[in-house]
Amino acid sequence: MDGALVDVYIDITGYKETYKRPEMLRLMRDCADGKVNLIFSETKGYLAANTREFCYWLHFIFNVEHRVDIITDDSDFNINTILNEEQQREALIKMAEDYIYLNPPDHQRWLSNVVSAIANFGEDG
Repeated sequence: MDGALVDVYIDITGYKETYKRPEMLRLMRDCADGKVNLIFSETKGYLAANTREFCYWLHFIFNVEHRVDIITDDSDFNINTILNEEQQREALIKMAEDYIYLNPPDHQRWLSNVVSAIANFGEDG
């Protein structure tokens, strides 16, 4: 597999909410624009601060037009959707969809906040 480093996204805001994290928004925008097809993170904790944010974030990333894979180097919760051993990608998608099913209006609010923040970020950054 050939690859090229597109950018480094350093998210040090301390915010739990994705829509308040400029570097995460930039990463999500770049994924949606097809500029990024692989995200490498030391842990899943760097991707999202809690289960809600993680499930909603995964759903967003796995539903952009261009496939995006995720790899973490986390000994407790290692993600590798390229090798996809034990159908990990499908399991993560199902987990995110099951979580969204519990409270669709909350997910819609989250998505609206994120889409709005990405649009505003695009104008500024």
